[in-house]
Amino acid sequence: MTDRCADLCIPLPPGDEFSVWNLLWISQPDVAGQMLYFCFGDPNYTVNCGVPIDPALALMAAVDRGILYGMNYVEVHQTDAKNLPTAITYAHNLLNPP
Repeated sequence: MTDRCADLCIPLPPGDEFSVWNLLWISQPDVAGQMLYFCFGDPNYTVNCGVPIDPALALMAAVDRGILYGMNYVEVHQTDAKNLPTAITYAHNLLNPP
C-alpha cells in the first residue's frame, strides 16, 4: 500500500479509526510512501503545513513520521535527493537498519 503524503501534516499513528491513515497502519508491513512535495527550495513549506522549517529537518521529520506508520520505503523528490545529502543518509539509515 502506498500513500502520497509522507509529510508532517499527517496525524500520529494509528490515525482515526475510519481514516486512510488507520488503513495504512493496519496494512503493515507492506507500506510505503511518496513525498507529497519537495522540501528543498519550496517557499511555501508545503511539507510542513506552511510553517517555515529547514528543508533537511522537514525531510527527516517526514521520514520519521513514515517510520512511525511502519513504512519500509519512502520515495523522495529528485531535488531533495540531490540537495539534502544529510537527510537522505539519515533516511537511508533508518529504512535500512543493520
